[in-house]
Amino acid sequence: IMEIGFIGGEPFLNKELYKYLDWAIGSDKIVSVLIVTNSTIMPDEITIKYMKHEKVFLGLDHYGPLSNKIKDLEEMAIREGIQYYILKDEYWYDFGGIEKRNYTLEQRKKVFSNCPIRDCNFFMKGKLYRCQFAGNLHNLGYCNGEGDYVDFSQERSRDAFRQAVSSLLTKREALWACDFCNDMEQKHLIPVAVQVKR
Repeated sequence: IMEIGFIGGEPFLNKELYKYLDWAIGSDKIVSVLIVTNSTIMPDEITIKYMKHEKVFLGLDHYGPLSNKIKDLEEMAIREGIQYYILKDEYWYDFGGIEKRNYTLEQRKKVFSNCPIRDCNFFMKGKLYRCQFAGNLHNLGYCNGEGDYVDFSQERSRDAFRQAVSSLLTKREALWACDFCNDMEQKHLIPVAVQVKR
């Protein structure tokens, strides 16, 4: 695993984040660990201790005045020798509402090929999903998504698991979840930290 990320919301709200960092740092199979913060909360001392490890990187989202702890976090990272970078001038993607688009297979393939998160794998409730959107759709009961995930609660041999994960992560065709997404070729962008009012 080249990188495992702890994101949010705000990961520093989790008072047991250090336990996950300890696990990830201790795994020989994980190359690097990323924590992305909204830069609104300072971590506690035990979390800071684990963030000093050479495998850990801290991503500081800079949402202007909303990120009121950005300066404090940057100073802490420098003082404690924590590897960090600042993320600003970014955009969020508007994947659209949760409704089935009834795309043709060719349209779903196009959505998949233009997707900015098609390789942003997501593990939730014992299942590895190809993308976060597919995981959330499945979890909410909108899309069964057979083939969009690998279920780790199923009994399989090690080789069968390896084959299933390899097939999922190298898939170059459309996911079922693509039928619920905007086509990102049209660049549906939202400025960071701005919510859509309904």
